Amino acid sequence: MKKLLPALVLLFVAADGPTANVKTIRYEDLTSVVRNHRGKVVVVDFWADFCLPCKREYHRVVDLHRKHARDPVAVLAVALDEPAKKPGVEAFVRRQQATFANYLLEDPYQVWQSKLKVDGPPVVFVFNKQGDLVQRFADEGVNYDIIGKLVARLIAE
Repeated sequence: MKKLLPALVLLFVAADGPTANVKTIRYEDLTSVVRNHRGKVVVVDFWADFCLPCKREYHRVVDLHRKHARDPVAVLAVALDEPAKKPGVEAFVRRQQATFANYLLEDPYQVWQSKLKVDGPPVVFVFNKQGDLVQRFADEGVNYDIIGKLVARLIAE
């Protein structure tokens, strides 16, 4: 029985998908994370558990990451929910099988609204390999087909 228990635990974890590793982060630290990926195209997807369009389209972020797994691309997802919502955010990320960097912004909404210049998600930023913001997509302007084409163009530059 002792040998069977670890095998059952491993089977249960494997069936549930990848472990969600959602780190809490402050906005000021997030800018450093983006800068640390210089040399790669960086896509930062700001979403929230309370945002139905964000959740409906989150699989597109996962697909973008998978498509460019061997390219110089870093995908970061940043949940804009309150830190108390972290278990729900982790559960969602786990169900989506998102294996890229996932964060939960711990700043109050007034900070990210001011910094991102939006009332709420979705918001996607795309940076080139030099770390420059190339395009910002917000609200109904978040189109993952256009984002995918932009990423492909930036990889080639």
